[in-house]
Amino acid sequence: MRNWLTYSIACALGSAFYFLFGDYAWFEMLTVTASQVVLSVSSVLLLVVVFTTFAASVASFAGRHDIGLKTFLLSLLWGVCTTLLLSLCAALAFKTMPAGIPASFASEDSAALALNVLNYRNIMAAVIAASFVTGFAVRPTSSVFTPIYNIANSLSEVSYRLCLDLSRFWWIPLFFISARWTDVTLATDLTSSWVATFVIFALLAVFGLLPLSYFVATGLKHNPYSRMFRLLPAVLPAFLSGNSAVAAVPFYTSVRNNLGVQKRVVSLTAVQSMFFAKGGSAACATLFSCFVLFGSSSLQIGLGRLLPVVLSCSLFSIICCMAPGSEILFISVYALNYMGSGAAAVSPALAALPLCAGIAALVNTLSAGLAADVCAVNLKAGTYVYRKDMI
Repeated sequence: MRNWLTYSIACALGSAFYFLFGDYAWFEMLTVTASQVVLSVSSVLLLVVVFTTFAASVASFAGRHDIGLKTFLLSLLWGVCTTLLLSLCAALAFKTMPAGIPASFASEDSAALALNVLNYRNIMAAVIAASFVTGFAVRPTSSVFTPIYNIANSLSEVSYRLCLDLSRFWWIPLFFISARWTDVTLATDLTSSWVATFVIFALLAVFGLLPLSYFVATGLKHNPYSRMFRLLPAVLPAFLSGNSAVAAVPFYTSVRNNLGVQKRVVSLTAVQSMFFAKGGSAACATLFSCFVLFGSSSLQIGLGRLLPVVLSCSLFSIICCMAPGSEILFISVYALNYMGSGAAAVSPALAALPLCAGIAALVNTLSAGLAADVCAVNLKAGTYVYRKDMI
């Protein structure tokens, strides 16, 4: 059975599990514990996969001097352009449907959150730096380094195989995540005006801006909606968890096996996208910052007042990209402080809601997957995968 179908069924069963047993005392303890275990395991797996695959990718590109620089530049251009475009779209969505949010935010909570996020980000940054140095050191510039280069490629292959094997069972954690998502989301006031603004932005981003950007980047060579559908196994856990780490295992598998992108291209663009293809987080943080700064009575606000918010959130999405589950809040706090509005009321509860974090993670995952496919199409670094061969 295909992963996208298995995952979809697991999501439906998870929601049904909530409606059947959500009122029991053990339900919340079970789903919260399961979600925390999944997040911890996913974070460790992501560190291992990034180290082994990125090192092999750097070694391959540095040793052969073929499309490595082109892949880097093309992926970078995609990430920067889509981040700015999505953030601008979010600002326009706010201008069309403005909304305000009540709540306050304690500065000590902000500092604690920042410390925790920075600790995780520092670990990931260290792993990426170590894998880059390792890959550059084992590049096959002579026959002496061929054995160690082959070992690096073998470890990378093992990581992709691990992701493939684990993806067949990823519906199990997705079942508990979807049950927890249903519980928290239905307890939220979904009738607020800010929810409508978020949803409209999400629809524009997924069905308009990302496909349009893909069309432009590939010269109308492929159907973007078909490529996005092939990323569904990674999109579902990203949306329901609000965390890109939970989607890492099916992401690597989907891009490699469903889109047919070369492993070295996937490995390089996946790491780049962690920093530069964070359009979903930047755009949702733009919306959130506009809610805080301008409130619901802002129909007369000009685009000139919104542009600093767009640019600030886009900039800090690069610096604060490794804030799992709290990217919107983290980027917003930095952007507001940068613009001299640090005293404005900010709601951590709103920024951490599964709907908001899920939309950001969904757009980020689609953007990262399309970035790899854009490189594959333009640099002929992939093969077409027929529907019957999808996993």
